[in-house]
Amino acid sequence: MRKYLLFLILGFFFMIIGYLMHKLFFEVSLSLLNDWQTIIFEGSLVQAIDARRMFALIIGSIPVLYLIVEKLTKLKTLRHRLIVTSITIGFGILFWLFRIFNLNNSFKKLSNFETLETLDISISAEVLNLELFLLIGLVFGALFSVIFFRFKK
Repeated sequence: MRKYLLFLILGFFFMIIGYLMHKLFFEVSLSLLNDWQTIIFEGSLVQAIDARRMFALIIGSIPVLYLIVEKLTKLKTLRHRLIVTSITIGFGILFWLFRIFNLNNSFKKLSNFETLETLDISISAEVLNLELFLLIGLVFGALFSVIFFRFKK
């Protein structure tokens, strides 16, 4: 019971960190997107706040995903726990970078169209779905960890 309370507090702490780090995450994501004459705007204030809350929930889910993996696989050593954490976060980052790669390809195709020089393509930030791909990657990482450690024994 004490362990669950610890992970609940840790998840809440991660949510606060995620809420504060959303702007940095978005700026890093935009810096990785090549400039293909595309303007990305955040839309309304409500959309920006919702994206920030979603990112906070995703970062807050990391301890919960770890707890689920630990319960299903019964991890014994610190090394195994670090491997699970690394795999989960690594898959999250991998899926996020995969989304950025796909967006770069899409923007490149859009910029190849013959348009006026003064015409820029505008895309809303919520259409990018960067947070969603991060979540999918974290879940896949947790599932991969469960499968890896279940069949390792």
